[in-house]
Amino acid sequence: MIYDVDGNAIMAGSGGTGVYSVEPFISDDQQSLVPTFNGVIALYDALVTAYPEYVTKNTMTQGSITNYEYVFTTGAYNNYSSHAFAMDASTPKPKFLIASGIHGNERTAPMANYVFFKSLCEGKNGLKYLREAIEFRTIPIVNAYGFDHDIRYNQNGVDLNRNFDSNWITQGSPYYSGTSAASEDETKLVQAWLTANSDAKGFIDHHNSEVPNELCLIQSIGRANVPTKMKHNALQCGNRIITHWKLDRQLPSTTVFFYTGVDSTGKGMMSHYADDNGIPSFILETSWNVNSTGKHSAETIGTSAETEAITVLGMCAYIDATVFAS
Repeated sequence: MIYDVDGNAIMAGSGGTGVYSVEPFISDDQQSLVPTFNGVIALYDALVTAYPEYVTKNTMTQGSITNYEYVFTTGAYNNYSSHAFAMDASTPKPKFLIASGIHGNERTAPMANYVFFKSLCEGKNGLKYLREAIEFRTIPIVNAYGFDHDIRYNQNGVDLNRNFDSNWITQGSPYYSGTSAASEDETKLVQAWLTANSDAKGFIDHHNSEVPNELCLIQSIGRANVPTKMKHNALQCGNRIITHWKLDRQLPSTTVFFYTGVDSTGKGMMSHYADDNGIPSFILETSWNVNSTGKHSAETIGTSAETEAITVLGMCAYIDATVFAS
């Protein structure tokens, strides 16, 4: 079952606007965990090599930190012959941002992020629309030190998702927020990235839930004022993949759900900083242990990639429709 922000059950086709009538993305990429930052970056670099007309890499530095942005775009709309607005080549494509790995121990999310982008490059089933209609930008792993050491925090013991200059407050363990807002180089780097891309139509911060032995898919809305129809589109797309999980993956129906809520209490969060810059922002939580297959298993990575793809599909279909309706 899926629910709206008020906790009411909704069905596909109720509310929302957009072109989301495509098959759900189903991951057949049995990706295992790559446990190092450099290893994950190497996977993305391979996409740049294999798809140079679609993927580019940008290096970003801040203090002692070096990180990377990958841009996925096919160019102007006139390259997409089947698009209803193909003749309007002067209109830039809507931009969508994705980041993951701000908590280094949540390693399934960056791997799922990679599977999503690899499949996007390949134009697999339900992702063909996204490949042609949207420009994506991603930071694959925000917290390189935490990812390499399998810990939540950065090298200074700071929870980076409490360190952003957005309603920052002093917090102690387990959410140590640092000595001041944006005290960490990783935070400064991402803040500059978000500010430079303030024209983006949406942003997802992909996390992992610690809920054990069940599929827990939580689309947690950063704040109450994000577009309601955008999230409804994502939830309606979720309806199209739940049947696949129940039948093909044989997951118990009681453990399969999408949920959308409002997080108005978080302080110093990355998604809130994005929202402050005018970017509708969302936190996507997916389980790191699905169907008792083990933490960061291939099945967990696959279902997380499916979740990300179907959620992004719904959001971007709404974005694309509203860009040309305005």
